[in-house]
Amino acid sequence: MQEGTFYVPFFFVKKMLEQEIRAEIERIINELGFDSLFVVEIEKKGGETGPGSLKIFLDGLKGVSIDQCASVSRKLTPWLEENDPFRGKFNLEVSSPGADQPLQDRRQFPKHVGRELNLVLSDGAELKGKLEKADQELLLINVKGRKRELKFEEIDKAKVLISF
Repeated sequence: MQEGTFYVPFFFVKKMLEQEIRAEIERIINELGFDSLFVVEIEKKGGETGPGSLKIFLDGLKGVSIDQCASVSRKLTPWLEENDPFRGKFNLEVSSPGADQPLQDRRQFPKHVGRELNLVLSDGAELKGKLEKADQELLLINVKGRKRELKFEEIDKAKVLISF
């Protein structure tokens, strides 16, 4: 290495890029007046040697519509082209996480009150129960008639159980 130069690990650059993209999406959401929307996940793949893929998953306190996703995508594309996180061609997909995806943000839980959840706790235990209450600190889960309060820090993974 030359004097005055330093090595920046790729994971650090990737994290900085994700934070910049997240900040721009949040700015766009505010600009569009979609106050109840928030970013759940940003998934960046490829781009080092070929076309990249950027998937943005949005959710909202009352869900997210296809029109909202399309509006965010239209506003985000020019910013991505200007800032070029892939150094070339890329595919952009803006959507809701989908019913089969885990809940990743505390703000996703309140709209699922009354539904069955499958939880994996940080100690490895697995719980299935009905979500009775959700706020920014705690969940109240009814597991076979027994109510249990859980802090978000105790939960490793949470999925809504789809019933037909």
